[in-house]
Amino acid sequence: MQNEILKFFIAGFLFFCIGAVQLIWHNIESMMEGTVVNRFVDLCTLANISILMMDEHIHGYYIHAKAPWGSSDIPLDWLQKELHNEANSGSSSGRGLKGRAIR
Repeated sequence: MQNEILKFFIAGFLFFCIGAVQLIWHNIESMMEGTVVNRFVDLCTLANISILMMDEHIHGYYIHAKAPWGSSDIPLDWLQKELHNEANSGSSSGRGLKGRAIR
């Protein structure tokens, strides 16, 4: 005869271990690559696109994206040069999420 409580404990412990590994993996991945929101904000900034995102009926966020070099209508070689300079300087040059919540 098998012990039902022991089988339940083993199954629960297995699910807990799988969840813990997934959580650790997700945290390490987000530290290495950044979150999806930050990557989306960077994309809006590079494209010089301001956006209003509504997460509820009357609540949302406004991202005023402004490229640090003033315009998104620049040739690709200038854009590559600016991104290379930003990577070498180690700062985001004013790029990132600076919006305020709208109510």
